[in-house]
Amino acid sequence: MTLKRSEKTFFGNLRFFNRPLFLAKETASRIMLPLSPIDTDQKDLPMIISENTVVLFHYTLTDESGNELDSSTGKDPLAYMHGHKNIIPGLEKELDGKTAGDVMIVTIKAAEAYGETQDERIQEIPRTSFQTEEMSVGMRFEAKTPNGPVSVVVTEVNDETVTVDGNHPLAGKDLTFDVRVDSVREASEEELSHGHVHGPGGHNH
Repeated sequence: MTLKRSEKTFFGNLRFFNRPLFLAKETASRIMLPLSPIDTDQKDLPMIISENTVVLFHYTLTDESGNELDSSTGKDPLAYMHGHKNIIPGLEKELDGKTAGDVMIVTIKAAEAYGETQDERIQEIPRTSFQTEEMSVGMRFEAKTPNGPVSVVVTEVNDETVTVDGNHPLAGKDLTFDVRVDSVREASEEELSHGHVHGPGGHNH
């Protein structure tokens, strides 16, 4: 396994949509009146988060001890396309069925966030495998593996070997999200073909 220094940094929140109920009125003589259609312009109904919708939301992310790890406060909302694995699965499941203006605070278990810690991703590697002599805990490298490049962080250094961890920095952690849905819209044909959001909060290309 060969490694090179990586410039990458690590990435490093319940209201429900209430569908209208159609209730029949009952008179004093218990005669059921016929139902009348409600004159509602369907275009005015809020769009629900479902597959192939583009969602923009603000969030604050904290760990099990309540430490803030990340937040969109003071920034543009995060944008993603629902149903396309753009965000962690546990949070995507919680957002399903919500609409603009909804807020929630939800804790996502590690398995539905960045996964459990995998011991096989922690390895001791000879120092000679690195293209630099300056080594310290916390340095990040990119490892070339048969399954593609993997970002690793140095967790221990001694004279002969370096211990690196290829787990996501948030692997094994339960995470709490404080979320406010900013907007929901249909994805464009181009966004659907690319599998991600374009424009503010998404990809620009």
